[in-house]
Amino acid sequence: MFGSRASRRNMKSANDLRTASGSLVLSRTMAMGLAICGVILGAQAGCAPLHPSPTLPPSEWRIATIFEKHDNIAQSLAWHPRGTLVATGDWDGHIYIWDARTGTVRAEVASHKKEVWAVSFSEDERFLVSTDSNTVRIWEVAAQKNFREMTWQAREEFNASFTSALFIHQSRRVALGAVVYSRTGDAAGVYIWDPETQTVVHEGREYDERGINAIGGSRRIEGIVSGGRDGVVRLWTRGGASWKRLYTHSTSVSDLSVSRGQVASCSEDGEVTLYDAELGRILWKTRLPDRGTAVAVSHDGEYVAAANSDGSVFVCRATDGSKVFEANAHKGKVCRIAFAPEDYRFASSGADGKAVVWSPK
Repeated sequence: MFGSRASRRNMKSANDLRTASGSLVLSRTMAMGLAICGVILGAQAGCAPLHPSPTLPPSEWRIATIFEKHDNIAQSLAWHPRGTLVATGDWDGHIYIWDARTGTVRAEVASHKKEVWAVSFSEDERFLVSTDSNTVRIWEVAAQKNFREMTWQAREEFNASFTSALFIHQSRRVALGAVVYSRTGDAAGVYIWDPETQTVVHEGREYDERGINAIGGSRRIEGIVSGGRDGVVRLWTRGGASWKRLYTHSTSVSDLSVSRGQVASCSEDGEVTLYDAELGRILWKTRLPDRGTAVAVSHDGEYVAAANSDGSVFVCRATDGSKVFEANAHKGKVCRIAFAPEDYRFASSGADGKAVVWSPK
């Protein structure tokens, strides 16, 4: 449905744009090296959404904003709940929170010493969670200060890498997808961390697999959905205490996204799958022309956006998987893609260090 490489040669390009085996150590206050930038985030977050949903579903998107402050790979990306701000993190450990319309930096957080693998805002707009390979930090957005921190202190026989993170619906608890390396071959599923009590309330090391690459959740799905390196998409329930298999890719799951009752996932072999968790069945599958790296479902479940390792982004209808839009977004791999929370804009970040906001025409 996405077409071959040859069919994409005449597409509109944006490439000419300007270029229990471990121990947890918790600290309540940690210096983060903030560079405060002008406008207070709390006031900005109170604004109405910039672009209300169009009356008719779009079939074309244009580049509205380009963010070019990162000096290294822009690995992680998340929208603010009101759709006014975007947070992106890079391989230098920096996180920027910036205006989705103008690209103006609202805050710079030099908080990690390693690659920032994931960023996510809380539903109440107060906090931003970020992860690197062994550290999870929560930042208080309006006050622009660190709130909580958790560090996994590796031992010789056991080490963890936090690949993904999100705030659990109607909760301040954080779900963490992790890969665990040990001499016994154990691997982690989903960890649940409570920042208020500074405790890990569940460790999901209950199956001998290769770990988690992505997690997601929504109000209409009871539990946390994960995509594993073993190709399995799982639903974790009872606070992460148990899980069931939803469906399986033939290769490692690169990314997944959950909206309403739908789960979209992409795998390293380019397969994109849309699954209806309420019906309990796969709606459709299609294949990208290159390795799948990122996927997202729109707020209303009408569209699925996907991206691959050659820098291209695609948008298709959720009803049947038919492609409606295609563009070359980045020079090199697209690392993350995400729809805005209340309209059809989407953002992408890539190995070229750029982040792009796409707006319906």
